[in-house]
Amino acid sequence: MKPGKILFIGEKEAKQVLTMSRVVDLMEKVFIEYGNNQVVNPEKLHLSLRPHVDSYLNSMPSFLIESGLMGVKLVGCTKMNPSRGLPTTIGVIVLFTPETGVPYAIVDGTFITAIRTGAMTGLQAKYLARKNSSVLTVIGAGAQGYTSMQAIQTALGGLREVRLVDINPAMIEKYLERGKQEFPETEFVVKDDIQTAAEDADIVASCANAGKPLLQGIEFAKGTLVISVSECIQSAEWIKNTFDMMVADFPECLVMRGNQENLWAAQQKGEEPVMLSVEMIDETLGEIIAGRKKGRISDDQIIFSATVGMSMEDVIAAQEVYLHALEKGLGKELDFMDLDDSRQGK
Repeated sequence: MKPGKILFIGEKEAKQVLTMSRVVDLMEKVFIEYGNNQVVNPEKLHLSLRPHVDSYLNSMPSFLIESGLMGVKLVGCTKMNPSRGLPTTIGVIVLFTPETGVPYAIVDGTFITAIRTGAMTGLQAKYLARKNSSVLTVIGAGAQGYTSMQAIQTALGGLREVRLVDINPAMIEKYLERGKQEFPETEFVVKDDIQTAAEDADIVASCANAGKPLLQGIEFAKGTLVISVSECIQSAEWIKNTFDMMVADFPECLVMRGNQENLWAAQQKGEEPVMLSVEMIDETLGEIIAGRKKGRISDDQIIFSATVGMSMEDVIAAQEVYLHALEKGLGKELDFMDLDDSRQGK
C-alpha cells in the first residue's frame, strides 16, 4: 500500500480468506507471543449505553512487538439486533504502521470477532481438554456456538458426538443442517436441558448470550473441561466449589467486565452485587500455551476456562485478511491522507 492510502476490506472479503484452521494457528501464535511478554494489550475501554440502550461499545488496542503489528478494534454488542435482522456483535478493525502511526487498513470486525472467538474455544480445548476427548456439549445454537464447535473439531481432529441445547427450534434446525453437512462423521444430538447434555461430556461450551448464569447448579463429570464463551460468572464461590482449576485469557479484564455486568444485574433486582477478583483465577492461557504453566495435570480435573477476548487476536487475524486481500486484489483502496499538504506544513 502507498503511504496515505487505506485498504477497506468488508465482511464478504474477509470470509473469502480466513479459514478456521488458519485462525486457530494464528491464535496459538499470538498467545505464545503474549505468554512470552511480547504483546502490549491494555484492558479494553468499555462504554455502556445502559439504561438508555441495552448495548455497549468497546475500544480495544494492542501492539504485537514480535510480529510488528499495531491496531485497534471498535466493537459494539446490541442484544436486540437479531430481531432487527442484524448481528448482535458488529465491529471494525483498524491497522496501523507501528513506526509511523499511519493507518493502512480498515477491516471487517464482525466476521473476524466470530471466527477468532470460536478459534479461541478450539485453542482452549487443545490445551486443557483430556486427550481423546470426543463428546462436546454446546449451549447456544447461534454464531458463537457454531464457530466454537468448528474450532474444537479442527483443534482435536474430529468429534464423535455433539450435543446441542437451545430454546430456539429454528436456530437448532439451522445449526444441525449446517453441522451435519460440514461434519458428516459426527453425530449431532439435541438435548432438552443443560444437565442432561453435560452428563459424561468431555467438553461443555457455554455460548448462549442469555444475560444470566446458565451453568450454576449443573453437575459435571470428572475430567470435564467447561469453556465459557458468554457465561455470566456471578460467583467466585461457585467457581471454587465446582471446579478444580480456573483458567482465563486476561484475568484483570475478565474480572472488570464480570463485575460491571454483576453490578448492573444487582441494580435491576435491588440487591447487593457479588464482586469477583483475580484471585479466583489459577493460571492464564498464555502461560500454559507458552509452556510456563502446566494447565491440566490429571484426567480427573474439572477445569473452567473463560475468555473475555483480546485485541491482539483481532489484530493478527485482520493482518492475515489484509495480506490475502493484497495478494488476491480484494478490498477497495481509499484516499486518506493529503501528504503533499502535510509536507508543506498546512
